[in-house]
Amino acid sequence: MGMAAVEKKLANKGKEEKEAIAVRRAYDEKLAALDARLRTREDDAIKHALRGLVDKVRLPNAVEDDPSH
Repeated sequence: MGMAAVEKKLANKGKEEKEAIAVRRAYDEKLAALDARLRTREDDAIKHALRGLVDKVRLPNAVEDDPSH
């Protein structure tokens, strides 16, 4: 194998590595976005459940507890 062939092979390997790194970064970015979206949905579900509980449970009002009113 001549020197030119070796250099070409190394250049291709470097290109492949750069492409692999770019693909991995894109994958990591998509994964992070999906994770954030899932957390938002989970947070929204928890908030919805808590609102439902608050709506069902009558919380004491300070004015109602004060016998002078």
